[in-house]
Amino acid sequence: MFTVSHSVGENDSGELAMCQATLSIPHPTGYPLFVLIGFLFSKLPIPVSTILKLNILSAIWCALTVIVVIRICIIILDNFDLLLNPKGRFSHLISDLNFSIKIIASIFAGLMFAYSATFWLQSTRVEVYSLQIFMTSFIMFFTLKAYISYEKKPIESKDDILLIIKRWWLVFVLIGFGFANHMMTLYLIPATVVLYFYCTVISIKSIKSILILFFITGLISFIFYLGLMLRANMSPQWSYGDPSDLKRLFEHVSAREYSKFMFQGSENLLNQGSKFLKMLSFNFSYKNFSMGEFSLTLFLGIAGLFLLFLFKKKVVIYFLLILIFSIVLAISYNIPDINEYFLVLFMILSISTIIPVVIVQKLISGKRKIKYGFVLVLFILLLIQIKINFNQSFNFK
Repeated sequence: MFTVSHSVGENDSGELAMCQATLSIPHPTGYPLFVLIGFLFSKLPIPVSTILKLNILSAIWCALTVIVVIRICIIILDNFDLLLNPKGRFSHLISDLNFSIKIIASIFAGLMFAYSATFWLQSTRVEVYSLQIFMTSFIMFFTLKAYISYEKKPIESKDDILLIIKRWWLVFVLIGFGFANHMMTLYLIPATVVLYFYCTVISIKSIKSILILFFITGLISFIFYLGLMLRANMSPQWSYGDPSDLKRLFEHVSAREYSKFMFQGSENLLNQGSKFLKMLSFNFSYKNFSMGEFSLTLFLGIAGLFLLFLFKKKVVIYFLLILIFSIVLAISYNIPDINEYFLVLFMILSISTIIPVVIVQKLISGKRKIKYGFVLVLFILLLIQIKINFNQSFNFK
């Protein structure tokens, strides 16, 4: 709330805010869920300007995302043996974790993501990515819950379609709402499908059940996007592309005018890839001082990713597939404001910090003073990240 902008932000914020306030149609893909929720929120009797009200909504989405990220970390630590099944020298370091170890690691990961530069920026002004990253975290949370329910109680009959659907329906409903907001939901599809078949084993019945689940996903998205066509025929104040018939609606939702920016060759991949690396890199020059997205906490995230690969493959593959698809699709998209497309990757990087933080806490668990000192170090790392990103990235008025 302290860093929320009181005016229109940069890039698409003005158009998106106007469309939320007037229930209009923004640029492709139209973001119907984002616009509808913003429109309803803008009508709440809060005694502030409309633009501030909508900026506050972005802060709310980001705050809720941090809560869900912390919950994801806790559910991983509560079910470490089921999810990651560590073996060898590290097995004793992540078993029998007490509550304080879990909560310290989880809150640290949540705040590390909260104050990363690109994510923090989403909480300050109207943008579609604040709701999208919240939806993404929500989908990941319930996907892990569905997988945990399988690990605790495997399906005895691999042909039980109703039981499969009962465990996975909420995941695919949320994916439908995710697509109704932004196509970045696509990042999660391959990983979710792979984890689904880990739980069900590939068979005619399991394929039928996932087709039913995807039908639910598609139906939810279709209803929202059909609403764009209906709204376009009501002559709203702004109707980008005028998707008032099925042909125009398809062109709008498929973002046909932006497809030319996708997969433009190796040179584009190198340019966008270098932008990504620059987002994480440090620059110690006096005029352009920067410590990247995460400052010093980045090293804990990198350590967490490396440690992740020492564990059981199923959930590791889930996270790895999300990372691969998010990076490949993001760097394949030749637009200047690419930063937000790496938010999913940054969230997983933050979540992975729970592993080194837990291991260190377990190693020093019998030494109270050292334990308190380590918690203090974590707190200082977060303070450095907050200060650097606040000074370098924001100019609030």
